[in-house]
Parts: sequence; C-alpha cells; structure tokens
Amino acid sequence: MRSMRKSRSRKRSRLIWRTIRKEQGCDADCTHTGKPESQEESAALLKKTEEIAENQKTLASLDKRVEAHKELSGIYGQWIDIVTVQQWMAFHRGITAC
Repeated sequence: MRSMRKSRSRKRSRLIWRTIRKEQGCDADCTHTGKPESQEESAALLKKTEEIAENQKTLASLDKRVEAHKELSGIYGQWIDIVTVQQWMAFHRGITAC
C-alpha cells in the first residue's frame, strides 16, 4: 500500500513539473534551467509552488478518505450479511416451530 502511494506521488510530481514547463513555454526537450530571471518571476514561482504543495496535501487527504470509505463499505457489507443470516434463522425458527 505504501509503494502505491509513493508511485501516485511520483506520478503527480511528474505531472506537476510537466505542467509548469508547459506554462513556461518549454517542450519535452527543454534545457531551461528553471531559474527565475526576475523578482516577479521568483514570486510567481513561489506562489505556484505553494499552490502545488497545497493541492498535493488536499489530494493526499482525499486519498486517505477514499481508503477509509472503502474499508467502511467492506465492514458494512459484512454486517449486512450477518444481519441477513440472523433474520433468515429467526424466520426459519418461526416457520418450523408451528
């Protein structure tokens, strides 16, 4: 499970950097160093980096919530199966007791 999270994180990171390079006008073979040329570019890059970090935190939180919901749905499914069996047993006892 941990390796799946690392894999998703790496994929997200690659996607983010591709997006940033695309926004900077770089293609796949871009040799741009990524160093900002002015203070405004530095501020914009910092802001974008902070937005990306916040988005990654949000995605990680949502991933955890999805996993929790999947686990709960499995538990509820088992609980429903148990209740169904108990209902059938009670029904069967009622029919055979007559």
